[in-house]
Amino acid sequence: MSNPDNYKYYYPFEEVFADISDVSWMQYDEQGVVTNIKERLKDQYKISRASLYKSDNSEYYYHPAAIAQCALGSFNLINNYQEGNYKKTFLSNITWLLDNGILYNNCLVYPFPFGLPDFHPEPMWVSGMYQGQVLSALVRAYLLTEDKSIYSACEKIFNSFFIKLGEKYGFRDEKNNELWFEEAPQKPPKHILNGEIYAIWGIYDFMHINDDPLLKEQWQKSIITIEKNIHRYDNGFWSYYDLTGNLASYYYHKKVHITQLDQLYQQTSIEVFKRYSDKWLRYSNSLKSKTLKKLLSTYNRITRKRHRYNTRNN
Repeated sequence: MSNPDNYKYYYPFEEVFADISDVSWMQYDEQGVVTNIKERLKDQYKISRASLYKSDNSEYYYHPAAIAQCALGSFNLINNYQEGNYKKTFLSNITWLLDNGILYNNCLVYPFPFGLPDFHPEPMWVSGMYQGQVLSALVRAYLLTEDKSIYSACEKIFNSFFIKLGEKYGFRDEKNNELWFEEAPQKPPKHILNGEIYAIWGIYDFMHINDDPLLKEQWQKSIITIEKNIHRYDNGFWSYYDLTGNLASYYYHKKVHITQLDQLYQQTSIEVFKRYSDKWLRYSNSLKSKTLKKLLSTYNRITRKRHRYNTRNN
């Protein structure tokens, strides 16, 4: 591969990982692999200290999604494949991913070692979003190194996309001619928009090095699913984070959703993605929309607190 710009990842993770000094819960280990500081994750994930330390007593957690994102961001910053710290960081994080996946029924998976209240209450769950980001990172590693073991890992990660929601390590939800890869493997599924797109970008990237028609089939089914449902993520002044009525934060609305839809339009030429990308950009620049978003978010937060209080006292 002669030019890394030809395979740049679609979301600019380099904006985070070029310098993580401002990210309080992250730091690099001695090998240059990004880690999460457990004590600082409590507030980030809103979980107890006991949950964080249930799997082991180490001070740090190696988050497969953060490591994949670090690899993707570092890849986007590579200017010379023969030298430079970004290549070293990229390869260090790729090595961790290759060494730490769990092989299950010819699938390579990266389970979360603790439960998260809004995603999955029990530990050792697998996210479609994380699997997709790991796959995207490893595809770029294969393009860089042509290492057959990396290609084999990509195949096994893709196999995980067929484990059904409700089964061990499952995140695939397919019904009514719709195909979702759940970021949060819950029932009923939430259909988190950004997670779905990150997941299928893994498939899209694998298509660059594997011409199996099954890949294209899964990609097309997922694209049709998003195209069919994208209007449901629009509430008239803001975007929803998922299809359970959770509003997207300002960050997810402007930085993630709009960027993702713009990229999907470039990848597919489907006009509805461009239409909603432009529409949501107008929302983010509208004082009325931002005010309505703030008011509704405040109302929802108060309602949730009241519900938790009533649940505890009944």
